[in-house]
Amino acid sequence: MSHCSNCLRVCLATIPCKYCTYAMYCSEQCRDIEWEKYHDVECAIFSVMVAEKFLSLDLFSLRILMCAIKEAGDIQGLRTMLERADGSDDPRTMGFSPDGKFHSEKYISLYGLMTNTQYTKIFGTKLPGNFKTLANNDNATFLGGLILRHQLIISTNAHTIYEEQYLCAEERGNAILPFCSLFNHSCNPNVFRVSRSQHTVLYTLYPIRKGEQLLDNYGSHFAMESKIVRQNMLLKHYHFTCKCIPCQENWPVLSDFKSFETLAIPASDKNVIRNALKKLDTYIDMARKADVLGKPYIIEDLLTMIRVMYDRVPIACQEMGNVVETLKRVFALHGNTFILPQN
Repeated sequence: MSHCSNCLRVCLATIPCKYCTYAMYCSEQCRDIEWEKYHDVECAIFSVMVAEKFLSLDLFSLRILMCAIKEAGDIQGLRTMLERADGSDDPRTMGFSPDGKFHSEKYISLYGLMTNTQYTKIFGTKLPGNFKTLANNDNATFLGGLILRHQLIISTNAHTIYEEQYLCAEERGNAILPFCSLFNHSCNPNVFRVSRSQHTVLYTLYPIRKGEQLLDNYGSHFAMESKIVRQNMLLKHYHFTCKCIPCQENWPVLSDFKSFETLAIPASDKNVIRNALKKLDTYIDMARKADVLGKPYIIEDLLTMIRVMYDRVPIACQEMGNVVETLKRVFALHGNTFILPQN
């Protein structure tokens, strides 16, 4: 195993759990932390779940439940906590804590996230077998219902934890980030998420004015996919028809964008842009080679390029797209990486 089961850091000499070989850690501290969180419960059944080919979704849902019970103190404490949340008159504040704040690290903030239950097919389906005994067990139905709810929440709200591996962004794991789930989608987002060990960082990509909404991306980006492909994916997985600017204006993919040189803008503006973009090709090459760490001037220069172009050319411009994609690569290289040193 190349990553710590708790903090997800790269570790090529991991330490196993004291009782199983399915959980590996970068340190004894991480081993103890995860044991306290949920591994003390899952350890005994981990091998069974793997042998029975349970999905990672199932284990994820179970881990959330274990964290919730421990946070509440016991099952009855969890019931009391959720009764208060279920009694909320406003779904927008359902995930708020008793102090009136949205604490992203608290279970209640996750519990209040959208489930899209109305789109599931399980309700009304006749299941095989006799579930009378199970149905009469209040704790079993309560906890089982929460596991199902978690699965629905994960399907809609899970964020992938990525790491840069050479020129590719590889999946390292998944997390529920309630605060990040509050962000709406755009096929041209103005923020970019970067995963770091135990943290998620949001970087802005464009100038954001006071009162302007922060927009994330749910996996379909105009630069890589056509409008019909994006909208089909978003409708299938998130059950909405996207009406962001790239969708309304039917932007082409980035490779089909026109250069600012062909646009009808003042010659003086073109000269300003040319001057700002002088080092772009150099930075693209450095980003491709992952040669950007310890060089903060690269980010500063790329942001300056965006600011220079922002009010002079449309965002649907080849150079603007190239700068933004390069900036995203540089930001990502400051997050999780797994690049073996060269001899």
